[in-house]
Amino acid sequence: PGLRDRRWPWVRDSHRLRRSCSVCTNSRKNAEAAAGGPLALVKDGDTIKIDVRKKSIELLVNKAELARREKALKAFTPKVKHGWLARYALHVTSADRGGVFDI
Repeated sequence: PGLRDRRWPWVRDSHRLRRSCSVCTNSRKNAEAAAGGPLALVKDGDTIKIDVRKKSIELLVNKAELARREKALKAFTPKVKHGWLARYALHVTSADRGGVFDI
């Protein structure tokens, strides 16, 4: 569970590499993607341009295709339906909204 890439030895030394490399993880397990953010529109095979010097990342997919994907996007529904984990999934806000219990 969690970010398995944290166990990789080069991640421990990432402070030395931060100006010359980037780490990408699986966006499908990302809260932003679950909330319907831009990461939810990324599909297998898409080209992504990462510019470390400019500190930018760009999805190289045309606007019409992104609009089609956004229209077809289904709302996220938690897989766990009962218990404390279900309560957490339904009521804790995403990190950009503070990660707090919303009741």
